Parts: sequence; structure tokens; C-alpha cells
Amino acid sequence: MTTRTDRNRPANRNAMPRNWARFASILVVAIALLNLGLGWGAGLNFFTRVMPSLPAMVPGTAVCAALLASGQILRLSESSWSRRSGTALIIVTPIFAFVQYWFGAISNPVSAGATDRMSTATFAGFLIVAVGQCAADYLREWGRNLHVVLAGTGCFLALIGVSGYLINVGELEQYTVFRGMSLLTAVVLFLLNAAVLLSRPEHGIAALMMSDKPGGEMARRFMPAAIILPVVLCLIADWTTDIGWITSNVRLSALALVLVALSSVFVLRMAGALDDRALLTDQANMRLRDILSGLDVAIFVIEGDGHRLTLNKRAEAMIGPKKPEHWLKQSAFHAVQDRRPLHGAEHPVKQVLDHGREIFAGWIDLDGAEKVLRLAAFETGRTGGRTNLRVLAIYDVTEPWLLRENMARSERLEAVGQLASGVAHEMSNIFGVIKLSVGSVELSDPTVAPTQFRAIMNACRRGGALADRMQKLTIEDASGGETTEAISALSAAIELVRKAVPSDIDFDVDLPSAPLTIDCDPIDLEMAVVNLVLNARNAMVEAGKSEGTIRLRVAQEPEWLTLSVSDNGPGMDSELLKRITEPFFTTRRATGGTGLGLAIIDTFARRHGGMFQITSTPNIGTLAKLRLPLRGSSGSAAHEDMPSAVTLAGLKILVVEDDLQFKGVLGDTLTTLGATVDRAESADSAMSLIRSAGPFDVLLTDYQLVGPADGHALAKQAIAYQPGLPVVYLTGMSGGQVDEPPIPGLILRKPVHLGLLTHTIRLAVDTQFAGARGGDA
Repeated sequence: MTTRTDRNRPANRNAMPRNWARFASILVVAIALLNLGLGWGAGLNFFTRVMPSLPAMVPGTAVCAALLASGQILRLSESSWSRRSGTALIIVTPIFAFVQYWFGAISNPVSAGATDRMSTATFAGFLIVAVGQCAADYLREWGRNLHVVLAGTGCFLALIGVSGYLINVGELEQYTVFRGMSLLTAVVLFLLNAAVLLSRPEHGIAALMMSDKPGGEMARRFMPAAIILPVVLCLIADWTTDIGWITSNVRLSALALVLVALSSVFVLRMAGALDDRALLTDQANMRLRDILSGLDVAIFVIEGDGHRLTLNKRAEAMIGPKKPEHWLKQSAFHAVQDRRPLHGAEHPVKQVLDHGREIFAGWIDLDGAEKVLRLAAFETGRTGGRTNLRVLAIYDVTEPWLLRENMARSERLEAVGQLASGVAHEMSNIFGVIKLSVGSVELSDPTVAPTQFRAIMNACRRGGALADRMQKLTIEDASGGETTEAISALSAAIELVRKAVPSDIDFDVDLPSAPLTIDCDPIDLEMAVVNLVLNARNAMVEAGKSEGTIRLRVAQEPEWLTLSVSDNGPGMDSELLKRITEPFFTTRRATGGTGLGLAIIDTFARRHGGMFQITSTPNIGTLAKLRLPLRGSSGSAAHEDMPSAVTLAGLKILVVEDDLQFKGVLGDTLTTLGATVDRAESADSAMSLIRSAGPFDVLLTDYQLVGPADGHALAKQAIAYQPGLPVVYLTGMSGGQVDEPPIPGLILRKPVHLGLLTHTIRLAVDTQFAGARGGDA
């Protein structure tokens, strides 16, 4: 956050040099007034010549100096009128100086040896000050450093005059340009040019001298010595020569050696200062690195040239032994969706640094694991139109990305479950029609094709169980299921799948002779065998193996049944093996694979307290092993014959079913068994029949009905109208999806066997009658 102090700091830095410029100008005005008043007015030679033998500052020079200094003071004012007045004085002064110089040259020519006159160097100095001040005030877009060049030249000329007077004034007088320049004039010119430099401190020498950066600090430290020491050395050398301590030749050699020594000291001091600054920079970089290392993100700080980088520890661990600049340019990235390599103009680092866009990309780390990375970059700021630093941040978003993918899979799984529920309900109605039709035919003529009827009934059982499995696709049911004689169920599944194995692949089966009993649904066990054998067949066929072997083994361990299916197919690598039981993961999507077969087997094993393991070696084969806990005793057969149908003569039954075909077959079958049947397809039509054609002995209703009222609501309305009415529910949903109905009744799963249906209806009626008699008693 920028504070008020931060915003005012540049203005404060500029205020100090301008104050020094104002002070220098005031000092010039004071020197000029003292020269005119005490020097020429009161006759005090010190204020005109400093020393009797030196040239004097003539009144015209003093007036010009005062005018220029006053103009500079007015230019530094906040008032626009004062600034315009100051500009006018600065422009007029060179004209006045030229008049003074011209008349002085005529009245006191140099050829006559006159010294009390305005010298050529003095006029040139005033002209340089005026032009330099105007350049500092008005040339801000182009030639912004012209005032520095002019003022620096003016300072150099003034210092020549000062040093000439200090060392040997006689030799200075030999140069026509400087003849007549007084010591006071040289000092005044130096102060005026210094004021020009300080009046615009944001550029040039003043900016460097007043800077709070290392360069400004170094300049302020060494500049006074760089100016004073050479002059002092020259004075000492000249003085020692005059008194005869050293000769002229020795003086020059000694002066050169001393200057070399001083220059060497300055250079070494500057080098030491630069080393100290570099050390501070390195320490700052290390602190920055330590701070950035606390972030859970790889940070690359890139300087403007692109070659110097600062990395945090996360970035160092990411690139390994490679050089950072090489890693940024050459590291292999790929698209996340299709693993397409990204290089050239598509390289993520180039895209982020050149265009500033945020990019997701895949990358293989040093351990060979695939990562999903998010790359982003930003700039730290600009100075003079050039970028200072660019920061590249690389985030490891593998876990959030996988979480998002798993959420998408969960949504798809939920959608599949909803679809499966609807399909299973319709399949239950279809198999129910077939089952009831076969039952009706058996009633009419029991001697007609009993073997074929038994096959149809078994097919309906398997179809109904398959529909139930579809509904349980996304439901983990820990209820334990029913008791199954495993060897019989496995034998039926093996005979079914044997026909799907090509003749050039040996299918070797080894089953124990003794029965083994487990607690599970036989359909789950049969589907596990079918999926495992078909997976092995597909792997061998699609790998192009003309010959091969699939072995199915069932073994009894002390408390376990172990089913293993092995093949000598192409096998799988470790990465594929890690994901093989994930829902929807498949390598056969192009050929119709769903990625659900092995996931269902794994869920089945865990639901029943067992385990499912797959081991595989590339080019050798795969072994899938399913282990399920055995039941304590051998148990009975998995499937007992359903009871025969009983007569329903004398019963009046209301059938409520929204599937027209199933409603028709069900009603006709019950009529064949002697019952009087009325049919309805919704709760509203059923209530109309109850009011007009009742009372009924049994309400036989579907669990799910079209319209706003389902079977629950219908039963509630019917019993409210006819108390004690027995209710039998029919449903195509699995047990885990059927809640306990609020209105008591018996529940039958579609497709229903005719014998089970008739016994259920009789049980409902007899129970109700027994309750009624008990109540009467």
C-alpha cells in the first residue's frame, strides 16, 4: 500500500537541491552587492580584488551577476508571474553583459594591458549561464540534458580561473580569454552554473549527487575529495618548488605519482563499494529465495536479460540438475487432454512469458510420474519503459485436477445409475409378461413342452437378476445377499462363456467336486466369471495372438474360496495396472469397452468381505484372483423350485399398473386362476373403481405409477376409503432402492413367478381375515 510519505518522497528529494540552488543564487547577489557597495562605493579593495595585485570585479560584471542570480531565484518561485519575471531577467542579462564587454574592450583594450574590464571568459560565462538556465526550464522533452552540458562547461571555465589564481596568476593572465577575470568573478560564475544544475535535480549531475541509491552515496562521498585534493596537491607542489625543496622535473614526477596513488585508492574504494553492493544484492536474493521457498509453488524470478534467474527450493527440486534457463526452454510439456506434445510456439513457458496468459499443461517429473501444472507469470514493474523482473509461477494442480475428473466420473456414474434404474424397471415388466404368460400356459396344459418352459423361466430369472444388477451398479449393498452354492453357479457361467472363447485358445477349467457355499448373489458370481474370461479373451485376440491358454481355477482354502483366471496374453505395465479397477477406465474405448467390468468385480469382492487382485507382466500374461469368504456349512442348493400356483377363486382383485402389456397379462392370468379382476393404470382411476366397483379383497399395485400419486399414496387413499384392505406392492426396483412403505403391505419384485404371486395374494388375504376375526373375538 502506498503511503502519503511514499508519494511525497520524490518531491522532497527535489526540494533540497532547489533550496541549494536558491542559496547559491542568493550568495551571488550578496557578493555582487558587497562588491558594488563596500568595494566600489566604500573603496575596500578586498570586495573588488581580494588581493591588491589581482584584477577587480568591475561594476558591470557585478550587475550582470546580480541580474542572473535574481532571475534564477524568481524562476524557483511557485508564482507564475515571478517565473516570467525571472525569465525576462535571464534573457536581458546577456545583452547587458555584451554591451559592458563591448564598451570595456573599447575603453580598456587588452593590447594596452588593461585588467579592470569584463573579460571574454566572463562574458562567455554569463552567456552559458543564461542559455543553460533557459534549457533547464523549457527543454524538457528533447535536449533534456543540454543544461547539464552547458552548466558543466561553465563550471569548468570558472574552476580554471579559480585554480589559476591559486597556483600562478601570472600564467593565467597570459591567456587573452581569461585576462581581466577576477577571482570573485570566477567564484560567482561557478555558483551561477551550480544553481543551473541544481534547479532541475531530476536529471543529470544533480540527480546523481542527490540520489539515495548507491551511486549517489558514492558520488557524495568521493566528489569533494576528487575536486579538492588535486588542487591542494598542485598548490603544495608549486610551493615546494618555489622554496627550492624540489625541482620542476621532480615536482611533475611526484605530482604524477601522488595522483596515481590517489586514483588507485579511489578505484579500489569504488571496487570495494561495488563488491559490498553486490554482496548486499546476493544477500537480498538469498532472503528472497528463502521467503519464496516457503511457498508451495515453484517460482522463477527472471531478470530483464532472461539469463539471470532466482529460484526457490520448489523450483530447484522440479528442474533437478538442469540449468534453469535450459529447463524453461527445453522441458517437455504435453496437453492434458490428449497428451499431445507442446513445443515451439505452443510451449507453455513461451506462451505464459510472451502473452501473460494462464496455461494448464502436463509434465513428467524426475520420478516418471505425470503431473498437471498451472503456469502463470506477472511483471514486477517498469523503469524507463523497461521491465525490471518477470516472475513465473508453476503450481502443481495434479490433485485438484484429479478431484475434478473424479467428480465428473461420479456425475457420470450417477447418470448411469439413473439410466440403469429406468431401463431395469422396463426390463422387469418385459420379463414379468413372459413369466406370467408361461405360467398361464402351464395352468391350461401342464404337459406342453415342460423342458422349454423351464428354460424360459430360467432365462427370465437371469434377466431379472441382470436388471437388478443394473440398478445396483452404483449402490454398495452390504446386506450380505443370499446363500449360493458356488460350484453350481460357476458351472453354469462356465458353460455360457465357453462358447465365446475362440477355438484356437485353450480354455482349461479346474473345479472341485465338493460343493462350496458362500454368501452372495449367484448372478454376481456368474458375472465375475464371465467378465474375467472375456477380458482375457479380448486381450489375447486384440494382441494378435493366434494361440493361447486361459486357465480358470477354483480352490478351497481354510476359510476362503479362491477363483483365479490367468492367461498368457500381452500383459500390462505397472501404470496401467494401477488404474485397471477404476470405474470408466478402459483401454478398449474405441471397440466398445465401458471400463465397468473389473470395477464391478472389485466392488462385489469388497462388499462381501473378500478381495480382488490383479498381477501382470508385459509379454508374459495376467493373473486375476477373486477371494470370497466361505460360509460355515456347505448349505443347500442355490435355487429351490418355486411353489405351484394356487387358486384365487372367490377373490376380487384390483390391479393397478401403468405398463399396459404387463397389466393385461397379469389381469388375464389372475382371471384364469379364478379371481375377479378390475384394472387401472393410475391412482385416480383406481380410486374411482374402489368407489364404484368395491369393495375389493386385495389391492395389487405397482410401486411406481404415472401421475402425481404413486403406490404409497394410492394405498393410503384406498385404506382410508376401505379400512382393512390388503395391499400387495409390485416393483421393478432393487431392494436397496425400495423404502419401507408407510402403508403396510407385502412387496414382490418383478419379474414375479406365478406361484409366488398367488401365494403372496393368499397370504395377504388370509392374514387380513385372521386379524379381522381376532378383532371380533
